[in-house]
Amino acid sequence: ASSLGTHREIPRLRQPPARPPLGLRGAIREVRESLSTPSFLPLLGGAVFYSMAAGLSAALSIYLMTYFWSFSSAQIGAMNLPYYASAAIALWLAPRVARAFGKKRAAIGASLAMIGMAPLAIGLRLVGWFPENGTPALFYTLMFLYTLEVILAICSAALVSAMVADVVEESELATGRRSEGVFFAARSFIDKSVSGLGIMLSAVLIAWIGRPGEGDPLQRAGMIARLGAGYAVGAVVLYSIAIACYSRYRISRVGHAQNLQKLADRDAAASFVNP
Repeated sequence: ASSLGTHREIPRLRQPPARPPLGLRGAIREVRESLSTPSFLPLLGGAVFYSMAAGLSAALSIYLMTYFWSFSSAQIGAMNLPYYASAAIALWLAPRVARAFGKKRAAIGASLAMIGMAPLAIGLRLVGWFPENGTPALFYTLMFLYTLEVILAICSAALVSAMVADVVEESELATGRRSEGVFFAARSFIDKSVSGLGIMLSAVLIAWIGRPGEGDPLQRAGMIARLGAGYAVGAVVLYSIAIACYSRYRISRVGHAQNLQKLADRDAAASFVNP
């Protein structure tokens, strides 16, 4: 579906000029030059901590659902059903908030709102201001909060990807090359590899608190409370560091338009010299 939907864009793609083979050393040099683009480094740093937080959340999700919220398998499955609509809502929302606030501010705002969802629910439970386990109010409240969290997470990811796309022109001005593949491959590699560190952090947390299903009732209650608090603190810290990295991104809407104009002027000049 993705290939069919984007096939019509092929004639509008920029065609790289022909050049001799680089060899391994030349390829490594070009990759290093591209990844050194100033506006890409904050996005790469943000991806590191965002992926760690995502790995932590994914690994602890089943523990939180089972022990902290006391959901059954059927309830856990039903909790995921609204997520299918979340993607459609997020992809409708992302370009609109980007036009209204700019990509950077919209991505940071979506990320800040996202990290308040699950930690907020856990924090409210720990102070006794949340619906009790086993009640319909708890299930539907969490379904709403988690659905909103997924919408914001997808929206944030889409906006950050758009920010990566804007780095391409800044890099082209500096290096004379378009390096879309390098930028998106680097970010994808970080997403896949660093999320494992988040999973490792979840294992460290479980080793520290113990298995929540074991021990006497008082011990289990303490373990469950530490599980929720440990997850909430870890997620907030990691996501906050990622947002701090994104705040260092420097390409604005005006700046990107200027980069596009400079490239157009350079291409026009080259066409005039070499008709």
